Amino acid sequence: MKCSRREFFSGASAFALGARRLFAVPPGWKPSKKPILVLGVISDTHIRTMPTSGRIDREWSEKYLVKALTHFRDENVDAVVHCGDFAHLGQVEEMQAHADAWNRAFPNNRAPSGHEVVKLFVVGNHELRGSTYGGKGMFVRRLYPDPEERARHVLASDMAGNWQRIWGEKYEPVWHKVVKGFHFFGMQWDVDDAAMVDLVDGTMGCEPPRPFFVLRHDYPPSTLLARMKSHPNAVGFFGHLHYSIANWRKGFLAGGMPWLQVPSLHAHGYPGLREEDPWLTKFKIEGMEAAGSVQARQGMVVRLYDDMMVV
Repeated sequence: MKCSRREFFSGASAFALGARRLFAVPPGWKPSKKPILVLGVISDTHIRTMPTSGRIDREWSEKYLVKALTHFRDENVDAVVHCGDFAHLGQVEEMQAHADAWNRAFPNNRAPSGHEVVKLFVVGNHELRGSTYGGKGMFVRRLYPDPEERARHVLASDMAGNWQRIWGEKYEPVWHKVVKGFHFFGMQWDVDDAAMVDLVDGTMGCEPPRPFFVLRHDYPPSTLLARMKSHPNAVGFFGHLHYSIANWRKGFLAGGMPWLQVPSLHAHGYPGLREEDPWLTKFKIEGMEAAGSVQARQGMVVRLYDDMMVV
């Protein structure tokens, strides 16, 4: 039996890739009932310690991360997706700042209504390597010249132990969680893509045409796309690129599977992305100007209905 996403992805084009319609909003469509699943989606928060003191830049974390999580709380999300690069310099303190912000928005992992808000998190390259990167990243070695002391501050020295202590859950190279009947699969940075697909294959088989979700930090490689063709109900989220959400070309079909690039919640952008700016400034959505720069701080709220996914 072969699954189909046809029932879920249909209608007039509002989010398209050439002639291939990706997600669609029929003209005049409005939700007539409550969504069956609500997600808050962020990526690349890049919380950092200050290079002179080793203390967290509280202005950034308070102004953007706390605000984003509070907004998700107010939107009554069922889960929050984070596609990686929490900790800019790969330090324990930077990840702990995320947990502090989380606990303020969702104490005991609960929404104000009392339901559990599920953490759907994957790590990126900065969690595993940020403490060794050049430029500002090298200050970790200068701040903690003693290797043993430095190891206590570097996440990757004991990622499993640090993750368990900070987030209260097991760190797994690939993982599977179910939220309100929807399946989510996550893979950490530097994990073989085959491990992710093996987990999906062993879990999903071929269920009725209800979408399930795959989370990773970076752009999906061809090896993953080729093997995911047997799961046409999969929807992917990834971060890493820091493009503005106004660049709809970063939502695309690859290997027949829709992927959404999650914009950076941090303002940092790569110089190479500047060449995209002319396209961004010309693009409009329903008569509204798109963001004129990749330097926007953005996240997404995703709502699933019986026949529609609204971003």
